[in-house]
Amino acid sequence: MPTQRPRGHAGAGRIGAPLAVAAVLALVAGSVDAVCFGRVFDVFPANQSGNAVLLGIGLGRASAVDAWRPAVSIVGFGAGVALGIVLGRRLRRPWRAELLLGLELLLLVPIAIVVLDSPHPRASLGDLAAACLLFLTSTSMGLQTEVIGRVASVEVATTYQSGAIARIAEVAAQRLRPGAPVSAAGRPLLTVLGTVLASYVAGAALGSALGDWRGALLVPVALLAALVIALLVGARSRFVV
Repeated sequence: MPTQRPRGHAGAGRIGAPLAVAAVLALVAGSVDAVCFGRVFDVFPANQSGNAVLLGIGLGRASAVDAWRPAVSIVGFGAGVALGIVLGRRLRRPWRAELLLGLELLLLVPIAIVVLDSPHPRASLGDLAAACLLFLTSTSMGLQTEVIGRVASVEVATTYQSGAIARIAEVAAQRLRPGAPVSAAGRPLLTVLGTVLASYVAGAALGSALGDWRGALLVPVALLAALVIALLVGARSRFVV
């Protein structure tokens, strides 16, 4: 049975709400990645392409210290994706997105509290505590991956951007080819993927700019909470689940 994901309407007039949801989620993922990489774990909770490289480096160095953190993040992210699929099949459609995002929010609270409580969370956490927190945070990012899969018939991923960059480059190359017809499908693809990519980068920039502020992770948590509330009170009517 295929995973049921939110679908945005293909019409231009219907793209706004689903794209806004995807942009906020990408902003959250970029911010969480930047703060957690820079101040807590030295690995990414969301960007598993980067973690795969870090895992390889750790294995190449025969360093358990360098290898276990990306390994935990990869496993946690996979667990979050699997959890999202299982819950997505069981949850009633009118509340699917809200409940998945609510669970993501709960999973992000522990790491936000740790960063808020300690000026130097990387140094203050033992290996076991760091592994548990990293697993929960990565699970939340994997869960987010299953919240929205398409905007205006364009497949999107809000937690990693390698595929988006490749697809944007493909469309750009097609348009630059002499005599190539302008594809109508290319316009929404560039709009959707460009917006989500820019949002992820903006989130990472925001997380980095917050520097050593202890409340750094309160920003993505607050954004996610605001999104859940918005969906509950009105935006859900335009977000087809």
